[in-house]
Amino acid sequence: MMKSYWDCREYLIDLLRCYGNRFMLVMINQDGKEIKLFAKSFVRQQLLSVGIMFPYDEGGLPPRRQANPTLDDDMLSVIFHEALFDFQESYIEHFCANKPQAQLLIDTIRNWIKQKQEWLSLTFPGYEDEEILPFLDNTSDSAPEEYIDPEIIKDDLNTLNEMGYVSIENKWEMKQLLWDFAIRRTPIGRLMKLAIKSITKDKRARFYLINNYRNLNSIIQKRINEGEVIVKDRAFKKRLNEITAEANQRVKSIKTELQLKYAKDKKEWKSSLKISRNLRTLLLNPCNKIHETYDLTNEDDINKFLSWFVTWQRSVPGRLIRGLEKRRYQEPGQLDLFKERVEKHNEKYTVTLEDEDEIDNVEICTE
Repeated sequence: MMKSYWDCREYLIDLLRCYGNRFMLVMINQDGKEIKLFAKSFVRQQLLSVGIMFPYDEGGLPPRRQANPTLDDDMLSVIFHEALFDFQESYIEHFCANKPQAQLLIDTIRNWIKQKQEWLSLTFPGYEDEEILPFLDNTSDSAPEEYIDPEIIKDDLNTLNEMGYVSIENKWEMKQLLWDFAIRRTPIGRLMKLAIKSITKDKRARFYLINNYRNLNSIIQKRINEGEVIVKDRAFKKRLNEITAEANQRVKSIKTELQLKYAKDKKEWKSSLKISRNLRTLLLNPCNKIHETYDLTNEDDINKFLSWFVTWQRSVPGRLIRGLEKRRYQEPGQLDLFKERVEKHNEKYTVTLEDEDEIDNVEICTE
């Protein structure tokens, strides 16, 4: 069933909000030169040519959906053409049904769609029947998963296992897998793509595969056409896979070791961190007696005082200076030197202790 006119309209608006100022391929002239337009210009040009009204101003508002940063100009061309196909067909269905006087408009639109569909098929054959997701929020948890018959991808799953990939947990691991295929000069075929998707647990990682494997294949095929050496010896390929698997296992082992070491160090540092936080609390309270140990009109004491903030790599909050002027240094100009040194210090450290959760509950003295 065709989407409603309003659904297609809102979808096109969302596309314009995210990608309206991006270039897209609209035609290739007789000299083979690619002609590109801003997506918003292409949409306006097409809809005005057939007299369809559209809220262009809404397309210029801030995005309300999360754009996919991996889309290239060719992908945007496919996405915007198909969105226009759906929008114009839904417009015909909604406004022109059973209206003989609208037949010329209907024929004009459908002829344009037919011609453009043929052009897309010839220009972007790799995108036919492929999933190109324009928005990151398309990968919501509620979206139904594609069923993949494990029997037809059995050999490809074995290949992935030999390469050291049993599952893909995140986008970083997906990038590593694509890099491994690039090193092997092995394009990712349809069944291999399905196999990779079947072991990918993270939706963003699967999304990254969908939108990048074609570029990988193009690069690999270019190298093949240029006569790059391809490993054909089975024994060598097997050993290469073993080395890769061993390397992957070693990386995982090191990662586990580092995590354990971090947990141990964190436990050992816990008492020191507590002392540090308590000291921060004291220093940030202008009424605390710790300030009696510093004469902030004296250069040496100022340097000693600021050394704590250098250790924490944090700037001195303005509220502390105001509190000191109010409670301890009430004569005009007493803290001028201190303020000057604080200003120079704060130029190096932009993060203040006021921004940290652990000092949210610092009590400032009152009258």
